[in-house]
Amino acid sequence: MMMAPERLAELDAVMAKVRAFPFGSEEWEVAFIPARLAAYNAYPGLRAHIDAQAATIARLREALQVIVDDYQTSPKHHPNDILIPIASFGLACAALTGAA
Repeated sequence: MMMAPERLAELDAVMAKVRAFPFGSEEWEVAFIPARLAAYNAYPGLRAHIDAQAATIARLREALQVIVDDYQTSPKHHPNDILIPIASFGLACAALTGAA
């Protein structure tokens, strides 16, 4: 699950208003209230995005570990190449495309 670009842009805009004023100033206090609300509302989407990224990284690590554990080399037939089983390549492709 990814957070919609429009939602991220909205959150960025609200946070930029807060950063535009000195910390603790009256203007900062006024800008902070909607920023806090925007961050609170965005949290579920951000959390889902972070979790999805972590899952993708885990799948990529697993696919790479399978490749590292299962590669073959052949200086005679394929010099300077590493051969991996099709199933290992499929795991890597699935991890990159987000397929489970």
